[in-house]
Formats: sequence, structure tokens, C-alpha cells
Amino acid sequence: PIITFPRQTASTTNLISKLSGRSLPPLRINFASVLTAMLHLVQSGLGLVAVPEAAARRRIEQGLLRWVHTAIKLEALEFMATYFPSLGLSGIEAVAGMAKKMAVSG
Repeated sequence: PIITFPRQTASTTNLISKLSGRSLPPLRINFASVLTAMLHLVQSGLGLVAVPEAAARRRIEQGLLRWVHTAIKLEALEFMATYFPSLGLSGIEAVAGMAKKMAVSG
């Protein structure tokens, strides 16, 4: 099976549209909302995962997962952090800043 983000997300609808119309055996697509859970399921041998490369890079470098090249090219994902800036939320701003820095540096 392929493990990916929840059913109505842009990444999953993109994946399903890229797979439709191809001469493939019947596919099972499982949906999960927690990225670490998806990676753990794949690491346990329960399928393939369709996530951004950066999300799996550390596990690939550690030899826990391996990259599978396919003819299907998925669109890049965009992530957004939103919060209401007010007193006492400097920690949230710091986390959002770190996430942005990590995403840009890859």
C-alpha cells in the first residue's frame, strides 16, 4: 500500500490524479495525519510513503528508509504556520521561525 496524507489534502488529491489512468495493478492507499506515524509504518515494512523528501531525509541517511525513484513527479507542498501574535507567544514565533529556516535550507 501507499501511505500518505489525509484524503482531502492537496498532496493526496495530486497523488491520486497522477496515478489514475495508468496501467497499474489495484492500489491500496492508506491515509494518516501524523507524519512520524507514516514514516514509522513504512519503516516497519507496511508500504511506501508519499511525503516530501525532507521529511524522510534523516531516516534515509540513517539507512532506515530508502528512496524509490518513480516516473511520477508530485508537486511540491507548501506549509504554513499561523498564530495570533500576542503576549507570551514568543515560543510559538521561535518554532515557526525554525520550521521556516529548516524548510528553506532543506
